[in-house]
Amino acid sequence: MKKIIVLTFAVLLICALSLSAQKKAETPAKPVNKGYKIAVLLHGAQPSDTLFLKAYEGNRSSIVSTVVVTSGGEAIFSDTTSLPVGMYSLQMNNAQQSLDFFISEGEPQHFRVAYAQVEGLSSAHFDGSTENEALADYMRYMKQQQYQMQALQNRMQRLMQVPDSAASISRQMGELYNEVKAKWTSIEQEYKGKLFALFISSIRDPEPVQFNPPAYPVPNIDSLEQAHYYNFFKEHFFDSFDFSSPDAANILKMPFYGNRLSTYVTQVVKPTKNEMQPSVDQLMKKVESNREIYKYTVSQLYNLLNEAPSPELNEVATYVGQTYVVDRPEMWDDTEYVEYMSDRLIKAKLNPIGAIATDLKLEDLSGNWISLHDVQAPFTVLYFFNPLCHSCAVITPQVYQLYEQYKSKGVKVFAVYVDHRRSDWTPYLTEKGFLDWINVWDPDEKGSAGVYDKYDVHAIPSIYLLDNSKKVIAKDLYFNELEMWMQQLFQETTVPATPQP
Repeated sequence: MKKIIVLTFAVLLICALSLSAQKKAETPAKPVNKGYKIAVLLHGAQPSDTLFLKAYEGNRSSIVSTVVVTSGGEAIFSDTTSLPVGMYSLQMNNAQQSLDFFISEGEPQHFRVAYAQVEGLSSAHFDGSTENEALADYMRYMKQQQYQMQALQNRMQRLMQVPDSAASISRQMGELYNEVKAKWTSIEQEYKGKLFALFISSIRDPEPVQFNPPAYPVPNIDSLEQAHYYNFFKEHFFDSFDFSSPDAANILKMPFYGNRLSTYVTQVVKPTKNEMQPSVDQLMKKVESNREIYKYTVSQLYNLLNEAPSPELNEVATYVGQTYVVDRPEMWDDTEYVEYMSDRLIKAKLNPIGAIATDLKLEDLSGNWISLHDVQAPFTVLYFFNPLCHSCAVITPQVYQLYEQYKSKGVKVFAVYVDHRRSDWTPYLTEKGFLDWINVWDPDEKGSAGVYDKYDVHAIPSIYLLDNSKKVIAKDLYFNELEMWMQQLFQETTVPATPQP
């Protein structure tokens, strides 16, 4: 009888478990949140302030959505479509202070964030986004570390002449830096595959190999040490980026790689052709395994080098455009960019330094046609501009002031208005008082005078300096360079016909 009771209980238990499992299976799954919903509580905001949600594209950003903040400082960004993986920013009325955060693969896109407008990320708290809360914690940690490091640096300045104290402070600074490095390593391991880890990797500088001086006495030991560290940083500046990894292209969705490229060109590599060109080649070998990074790197390098105030670096820009765009069309999906670069390279060769500038025959304010080559002056500033161009609005008055300083010495300005709307041009000249320049334009909207065919005016203002025979002394000048040229030329006892830059 006891056995029967036990068996019956066992059967009932099995049936109960079976029914429980069945009910569990029949319980509807918790609905998955679709799209994104970012609820923001912004301390310090005023009612009707505008909050922008922006997405980074390299070191630029574009607006994804705009919301007007409520009287309680609340704003909600939402859509049924999920945000692409990347780095984003909340920015108030285009102010400088913003709050950056990540949207990583597989991470939730429904979360809340509260922060103070004046403090940004270091004051933020995220609810529902572990990665971004860790990012905010990291920013608070780094803020504290920076305070400590600054305090140690201040003490070091006061106690530099006290050997024991200076050595103690130096050790403390080293320990603080080692603690930060340990923090970085911990984040890279914990958030491997996430944008937070990629961010940390992208801001880490290479650890330099210690300089070991030769065992025998050598002259200029300091120069040898400087050369050692210079070469190390030049060769290893991008070691923290794994360009061959499957998610490598995600670095283009954050600003750090673009900023690093800028630092590399402007601060790390010496601004000479012999140093820059092989350095560019070395970097391009690293990135060519990822087509998107390759294209971004080429376009950024070309722009940085082309805009550099150095003819040598401008030559390297031409090399980059030819070698990595025109000669490698298979790397570019956009055939228009290859064609654009081909055209740019052709135009960049126009009117080289030392050559006679191509003549321009254009119409002045009175309807007379004037030739550039007919201008009689020891030096002529050939100035391409448009009053509606923001940069021109700043530079043009400066060029005029410089002209007033040297016009008594015979300097003239051949000022070419590059557009075709006289209503924008003549009132500007009259209002500003620039009427004693040789002001000319091409009234034909089809550009029959050939300004754009004869000169490389892809960016304005564009400044050339010509001698009395209209030979090009310098081209693509910044205003401060034009100013220095004038100072140099008129300090000479005899005016050089074709001075070299």
